[in-house]
Amino acid sequence: MRAWSIILGLLFAACGGSGGNGSGGSDRDVFGECTNTGGHTCTGLDEYQTCVESHCDADFKTCLGPNYKSGDFGGGTCTAYIECAVGCGCDNGPCEANCVANQLTADCESCLTAAIGCQQATSCTPPVCH
Repeated sequence: MRAWSIILGLLFAACGGSGGNGSGGSDRDVFGECTNTGGHTCTGLDEYQTCVESHCDADFKTCLGPNYKSGDFGGGTCTAYIECAVGCGCDNGPCEANCVANQLTADCESCLTAAIGCQQATSCTPPVCH
């Protein structure tokens, strides 16, 4: 699975962890990923994010910027891409595809691949969505 698929399905929050409304009433987590989409709700998200941040904060700061936890994605390798993707709102595939085509650089993809590798290597318990 490519890095941006994981991120847009799971990874960046413009809302500082508490979520915020994207299109369709969906929320984004601190990594900007859409949660609570398609009538599903997720539990354990805050705990998962805290755990991942404790293990991979430096990686995500490099990609998303030093203030990514508060929804400020400036200063990271992926600033243009993340701001574009978050601006799409959740469940807007054509907009997200445009961000991938026009804003995802090789440096950003490489950075996200490393950050997601760190995330996957943790023993953090992923949220349960139902």
